Amino acid sequence: MRTQQMIAHESGVADSIDPLAGSYMVESLTHELERKAMSYIQKIDAMGGAVKAIEAGYVQQEIAESAYRYQKEIETNQRTIVGVNEFQVKEEPLQDILRIPPKWNDIKRKHFLRSRPKGTTKK
Repeated sequence: MRTQQMIAHESGVADSIDPLAGSYMVESLTHELERKAMSYIQKIDAMGGAVKAIEAGYVQQEIAESAYRYQKEIETNQRTIVGVNEFQVKEEPLQDILRIPPKWNDIKRKHFLRSRPKGTTKK
């Protein structure tokens, strides 16, 4: 059931009567994606290329703004994420979980280092 909900609500496939529709819908989405990608590429080229865009902070700004919009869409229910903001299942927290103390990693590392021949520095 969860897979069907994800396909229906997160892919947008249920927004069309016939999602493949002789592949017109897929072609339309592909063209839209290509148009948006070319727009980004042209903006970056106009800045002098990828390195200049990164140095100017453009790429980081675009990532931050995109992440903000995405999170806002989830929180305002404009974007459905199955199991996060829709179709949540109330479950009891797991009991008796094996917890490994952080010291265990230190102990394991010490044993590893002691087991190596003297003079070797790489793992």
